[in-house]
Amino acid sequence: MRLLAGRLIIAVPTLLAVSVLVFAIVRLIPGDPARILAGDFATEDVVNDLRQRWHLDRPLIVQSTLLFATAILSAAYLGFLGLGAQPPTPEWGTMLAKARDFLRTAPHISIFPGLTILVTVLGLNLLGDGLRDVLDPQTGG
Repeated sequence: MRLLAGRLIIAVPTLLAVSVLVFAIVRLIPGDPARILAGDFATEDVVNDLRQRWHLDRPLIVQSTLLFATAILSAAYLGFLGLGAQPPTPEWGTMLAKARDFLRTAPHISIFPGLTILVTVLGLNLLGDGLRDVLDPQTGG
């Protein structure tokens, strides 16, 4: 019962914060929710508006893919140092830290989490570089 009460104490302010954030976002974009509710979201004006916004959001898309890769790598090394998620939660860095003791007898325990970190971060970085080449007009894409 104490565990449930502790989780409720954390969940209620989180839900309130998310509700306030969603309400603020909806209020900051006055035309879009009204357009969607009216069912008139496929007009030519809306498509042109989205194209203009897309042009401004291109660097943001590229930067977010690169930062997402950095966040995964940061979470992995914090987990490896023991500063990440606690043991019931699976985390690649924690898996690598626990597999250090078995590196000589069972190397696959540390190889696979390391390879998944490598492939994920490398894939996201390559995706970000490819998106930058395609979306950046200055590089000829």
